[in-house]
Amino acid sequence: MELKQRLIKVRNHQCIRTVLNRISLLILCSFILTTSTLVQAGSLRIDSWRNDDQTLWNTRILPVFHAAHPDIHVTFVGVNPT
Repeated sequence: MELKQRLIKVRNHQCIRTVLNRISLLILCSFILTTSTLVQAGSLRIDSWRNDDQTLWNTRILPVFHAAHPDIHVTFVGVNPT
């Protein structure tokens, strides 16, 4: 092969790599954006064997969390230790 043909071949491979890298990056970004919008709202239940903490969670911790994250509903459930 001539040198010119080899250089053209190398340049084509580099262009293909660049395009594939950009496509991969776009796919990754779209995946991140899709999953981040899916997990923005929801509910969470915290179970604990410490019944004594029920008042603390309901009067101090959860109100502050709900004020900062109004679209996430969190409940605390104290269960009896077995």
